[in-house]
Amino acid sequence: MHKDGFCLSHWSFNRINNISYNTYEGFIQDDWKATRKLTINYGIRLTHFQPWIDREGFGYSIFNQAAYSPDCTAPPNFCGFEWNARNSSVPLAGFPTRALFYQPRIGAAYDLFGTGKTVLRGGWGRYYFHAGQFTS
Repeated sequence: MHKDGFCLSHWSFNRINNISYNTYEGFIQDDWKATRKLTINYGIRLTHFQPWIDREGFGYSIFNQAAYSPDCTAPPNFCGFEWNARNSSVPLAGFPTRALFYQPRIGAAYDLFGTGKTVLRGGWGRYYFHAGQFTS
């Protein structure tokens, strides 16, 4: 079928999504007995979140304002959209990502009377997570 001289099959390309991501993590932690009553716990988690990627090799599309033209009514112009299969400089995920996220932690435990029965505990940590759904 043709509309205005353009083949509609080029306009209606619809593929089945095969998307996923991997997460790689490691951590180091230690305890330090500062005094008989005070224990300090510290550590760091290192995480690499692979972005959501298209396992079919097409890649997610991005909008490039410089490539936009109001006259782009059909391929191969695609109205300013680019993706990895069309332009290898566009990452498969559509955007670059950080290699590692650093997530420090620190905690303390203080034995109030030195008997081990009443202990105050507290801690702080930075946490990152990968969104479980590709909704953005």
